[in-house]
Amino acid sequence: MADQAQKLQYAQHVQNLANDLAEFDNAYTDTFNIQVARGWDPGGADPILDSDIAGANITAAELNSFLSTLRTRFVQLMSGQTVVGVVNGRSVTNAIRSDM
Repeated sequence: MADQAQKLQYAQHVQNLANDLAEFDNAYTDTFNIQVARGWDPGGADPILDSDIAGANITAAELNSFLSTLRTRFVQLMSGQTVVGVVNGRSVTNAIRSDM
């Protein structure tokens, strides 16, 4: 059996994950609010185009797909709704990562 120190370390690790998730929720909300406030969302007054983000090595469609998937699924998760119609979030995320 694990000793008490290992269990405490594990509990602290889980707490850190919860803190990270809360920070992500705040960062995501800020990102979404900026996108909408500036009209950068698809259908907005000044949507992000491929030419706007050429240096990022992703397309506007990839950016918007990631944000749309995140918006729908993460909000469902954080608000206690059933997460349905899940797309492959890993493939959407990998498509726009900058560290690969």
